[in-house]
Amino acid sequence: MVRKRAAQSNICKHFHHSSTSATSVALTHAHFMVEQKYKVEFWRNNIAMNDNIFQECHKRGTLARASAISYVLRVASFVVLGVKKLVSCLSTCIFPDKTTFPIDETMIHDGPPHFSNEGYAYAKRMVDVQNRMYKSQHGCNFTAVIPTNIFGKHDNFHLDDSHVIPGLLHRGYLCKQKGEDFMIWGTGKPLRQFIFSTDLARLMIWTLREYEEADPIILSGTLEHRNVLCPQNYFRNISTEFPQHATDPWLVLS
Repeated sequence: MVRKRAAQSNICKHFHHSSTSATSVALTHAHFMVEQKYKVEFWRNNIAMNDNIFQECHKRGTLARASAISYVLRVASFVVLGVKKLVSCLSTCIFPDKTTFPIDETMIHDGPPHFSNEGYAYAKRMVDVQNRMYKSQHGCNFTAVIPTNIFGKHDNFHLDDSHVIPGLLHRGYLCKQKGEDFMIWGTGKPLRQFIFSTDLARLMIWTLREYEEADPIILSGTLEHRNVLCPQNYFRNISTEFPQHATDPWLVLS
């Protein structure tokens, strides 16, 4: 719905009049094979959602400021949603494909993202650009967070389109049930950072209350970058029945 300006406007009208902050997790995202096939659609849909949300938050924030002035001058009430702060969610896949570690927020625009999801990645990079432009031109308190790989309760455990940890858990469980070796795609060498969903929620609230910069901030559960075999080894430490792993060099996806 947020791809359409009128629909986004109607959503904002239903917010409680005392709301002063907004978080945006609006996006069109999917498995990398889907993103690779429909790059134009992922670019178009995400750009539309970005722009609609920014326009509505700016418009209603402006109306709220005008409302306050009107109230003082004419002692008249004009209740409207006043968005004083907007926090948008980006993704680690927006970083350059060829980069160095550790990754930090200053490296977002240092090179092209991976070709497989460039439509989505470039669209999400524009959120960072819009945050800075709205702050510079209109003084808006808009910013963005970059969560690392999220996992937690009620995760997506689908075998084809889940993220690292829920995908490993599901595949490991099936391998154990079938008595098979646990085959992990790729070399196991790519580095990742992880964050538990509840920890991310707490950090999102902190960002709303405390973080005042337009520049994006990475939210992660650990400072270290771990290779993708670390979660599997951790599973074995907490459950001796979790299957042994083997990497398949013929299926390198990262």
